[in-house]
Amino acid sequence: MDRFVVRIPKTDQKKEIKQAGHKLKTIQLNCGNGGIAQSHLPHSIELREYLSKAQPDIVLLQETWLHQKSTVSFPGYVVLRQDRPADYGVKAGGVATLIRSGARIKYEKIDADIAPNDRCSDVLVVKIVWYKHTFILTNIYSPPLSCRPHGRPAFSTDTLTACLNRGPNQIIAGDLNAHSSIWDSREDIIPNADGEDIEEWIISNEVQCANNGEPTYT
Repeated sequence: MDRFVVRIPKTDQKKEIKQAGHKLKTIQLNCGNGGIAQSHLPHSIELREYLSKAQPDIVLLQETWLHQKSTVSFPGYVVLRQDRPADYGVKAGGVATLIRSGARIKYEKIDADIAPNDRCSDVLVVKIVWYKHTFILTNIYSPPLSCRPHGRPAFSTDTLTACLNRGPNQIIAGDLNAHSSIWDSREDIIPNADGEDIEEWIISNEVQCANNGEPTYT
């Protein structure tokens, strides 16, 4: 599962986040092998070029591959990070949320241990205030089963619930390595256990899956 899960009040479900004719442009991207730790990699260069041209207001990145000693910057953007813990034992992982400096967005990174029962996922939660709009923005990367160390507590829908409990207005986005026809309309898609659990969680928590059915990877 990539992209967005949204919860907004029932009475306002069709409301767009916009102000004075400007919609808040938010994108999500899995950086893939090598992440953004090395600026010379082709996808890192492509990302910088895209940001310069498109100037999205908020960018949610997964698999950044950054670690404690890594430095990374994007002109015109504030970079908030949640790197993979050093004791994880496997490279990759990590998430980052970029906020465009000129977008008039106030932000606050929430440093609390959001999901203490999940020691495999990288979770970054930020409170966003944009004009009169206030919401919680959660960026998650959950690695596939093959990359989860044996015996380490891993992702479940409890992780999503813990994020959802941060407030009434939410956008939860990321790469959860969960498969379902709800967010991937390809005929050959095979749901996995995480995907089926998230399907039930979406229904029981009355949230909206903002994907349009297009594949989130190729």
